[in-house]
Amino acid sequence: MGGRWVSVYTVSRARCSVPRGRRVEVGEAVLVGREQRLSIGTDPPDKEVSRRALIVTATETGWRIWILNRNGAVIHPWGQAPQRAGDTTTLTWPLVGIRVLGRRSVQHWVLLEADAGTRGDEPHETGNEAPAPAPAPADRLRPLATMQLQALRVLFADCLRWPPSFPAEQRQLQQVANRLGVGIGGLQERLREARKRATEFGLGRNVSITDPEYLFALVRGGFLPAPTARPFRREI
Repeated sequence: MGGRWVSVYTVSRARCSVPRGRRVEVGEAVLVGREQRLSIGTDPPDKEVSRRALIVTATETGWRIWILNRNGAVIHPWGQAPQRAGDTTTLTWPLVGIRVLGRRSVQHWVLLEADAGTRGDEPHETGNEAPAPAPAPADRLRPLATMQLQALRVLFADCLRWPPSFPAEQRQLQQVANRLGVGIGGLQERLREARKRATEFGLGRNVSITDPEYLFALVRGGFLPAPTARPFRREI
């Protein structure tokens, strides 16, 4: 993988801070917490965040995350469903947000970013490094049409945002149709075709066209690329 970054920022009712971060090398471990160089829970002060909240190590294929925070954390891989973190999680994914749980009125985020990466299985809890998965067969399938991509990106904008958005909520179909300048029937057809492609790729169950589960399957298949534009951040 290319260059790696570990950054932190805070979202509160009053403001959203500028991410602060540092570049890391493969094998390097970074400690994040209330009393660390990469600090969270300090502005505004939040004693619900542990002094040592988590340790992140950049691996050859992704990230290893060790959660120490007494209130836990939620992992938000880009374009995937968030999951409550176990003690140790190993990921093969280019962009990962970790929401460290403290006071409910404040969101403490740790951002893991790689310049390049391999998409693989969804996050899983393990004590060991997971092997890199076999390449996804998306190159053997027809790409999504431009109109289908537009519909997905507008409907599921929150799910595809980087840095992550919480809560991530999809727009109403009529809102999406109005924004794209199409009829509701035309929009539904685009989404049905995108859902069908996810089924061809391996979506295990039938879901509605507003259910992001098929979007997650399409992202895993490489049909929607990870964003290349990253937020401005201060290096520390």
